Amino acid sequence: MQNEDKPVQEIVVKTEYDELVDQCIETAKKFSVLFITELVSFLPFSRQTFYKYKLHENPEIKQTIEDIKVFRKQGLRAKWYDSNNPTVQIALYKLICTPEERRVLSNSDFESPDEEIKKPLIISNLDKKKFL
Repeated sequence: MQNEDKPVQEIVVKTEYDELVDQCIETAKKFSVLFITELVSFLPFSRQTFYKYKLHENPEIKQTIEDIKVFRKQGLRAKWYDSNNPTVQIALYKLICTPEERRVLSNSDFESPDEEIKKPLIISNLDKKKFL
């Protein structure tokens, strides 16, 4: 008789699992959740239940959160594009520019075409007297 109960228990567990997944997805969408740890805070069941059922590994929940992130990022980029703030416009440009353009913007990898400029300037005591 115990063997006959096992398939019924599996169905109950699967149904419960599916309900928990649905609650996670609904909650993530309702609160625009961006992180799994954030999702757990809004759920109507305990953190232990969340991890017991390994909901943090569920691909549907992960995809829902990823979709929310993409939507938010797109919204921010649209606001940055419409902004008149130069700092925000530079930030957007850095997101979409080529690596070469990024180097020029940051000036961190500036390469001089004239190697003479890179040599240190050494002024001797005799030279100092000329300038003083």
